[in-house]
Amino acid sequence: MALIQVPGGPEGIPRRPTITQAEQKFLIFHEANPHVYTKFLELAWMVRGRGFTKWSARAIMQRLRWFSSFETSDPNWGSDFKINNNYTPYYARKAMREYPEDFDIEGAEFFELRELKAL
Repeated sequence: MALIQVPGGPEGIPRRPTITQAEQKFLIFHEANPHVYTKFLELAWMVRGRGFTKWSARAIMQRLRWFSSFETSDPNWGSDFKINNNYTPYYARKAMREYPEDFDIEGAEFFELRELKAL
């Protein structure tokens, strides 16, 4: 398991935990492609709006792939645009962390989370 040490702050301020190379790759991808997370949230909120209390983050990613291939002419989503499957759990966790009122329904997680395996 390859870990990347994240620099800490001044003495007395806790260091952030180390992150895996997989998470580092996700963070780089997300920074370069913020529109993916925006669309991920849009689709997740669409599902919630239909009354579902559980849904698959992978299903949302597959729908994003369809969107990027067939439904848009936006240059950010060019025909050769790729989304790595390894990023799916990070998008689900990010959505649940940032919008608990929408994706943590009465203590039940909207996306089923499993332990992340270092890649």
